[in-house]
Amino acid sequence: MSETESLAAFILVGGRGTRLKKGENEEFKLWPKPLVRTAGLGSETLLDMTIAGLREKAGVERFIFLTGKHPETQEDLIQAHIKAFYGKIGDKIRTEVSFISEDVPLGTAGATNLALEKIKDGSVIVSPSDTVFPYGELSKIPVDYRGRESIIWMATSYVQGGEQNIGKLLCDPETGQIKYVLEGDNPSMPTAEQKAGLNALTSGGVLLVNRNFYLKMYSEYLEAYPEKRGKPVSLYGEFIRWLVEKGEPVYTYDVRMPVMDLGRPEAFAKFSDG
Repeated sequence: MSETESLAAFILVGGRGTRLKKGENEEFKLWPKPLVRTAGLGSETLLDMTIAGLREKAGVERFIFLTGKHPETQEDLIQAHIKAFYGKIGDKIRTEVSFISEDVPLGTAGATNLALEKIKDGSVIVSPSDTVFPYGELSKIPVDYRGRESIIWMATSYVQGGEQNIGKLLCDPETGQIKYVLEGDNPSMPTAEQKAGLNALTSGGVLLVNRNFYLKMYSEYLEAYPEKRGKPVSLYGEFIRWLVEKGEPVYTYDVRMPVMDLGRPEAFAKFSDG
């Protein structure tokens, strides 16, 4: 059994798909983002692509879908799709499926915190449902690296053009620790001197999260920003960026392979056109 087979995967499916809905494709407006189909996937949805990648490449057998009750998330359609296609398959190939739903929008960081409160796992994989990612690389993370009380942010130095947030993770080339996150609103921009010698990587969207570390630090985040309680908090552009600015242990792991965020109309069209 690979090291990742024992890990649960949180799949983020509680968003409203606002970026895709700005596109001209009518399917973006009819379906929740995880259930959109593209010619690049044949008959599969974006969500099917994510599940297949984690199951077939990383050996993941337990999936926890983080959904939301806001009408625009269309939670009922997402749950019906998963139950119809993966409930039956699960009996045959040991795939365990469950759902954790937020009653009010908490953002990707708050939803992840809510889900971690409900499980006892030591570490989990957190993945968006709209990213073409080489999930098999998860099993290649060194054991000592994977066992830290930290967050490991899967990233890539491979750039083919069209990626979002190119080079916005600046990290120590020796340790992999992230020093600056330039994603999100109004990031603290490093000087040329501060950037010197740092590697610039592009986010792959996928995280390996230590449960105890995350719960402890998210509690501290809410103490520092009490106005954020019960409000949406971005996982990448707010919470993790805050951790990095505090000097907390957040690391990158460079997959050195293409990664594509399909949550934007232009990227979706490029992937669909092949």
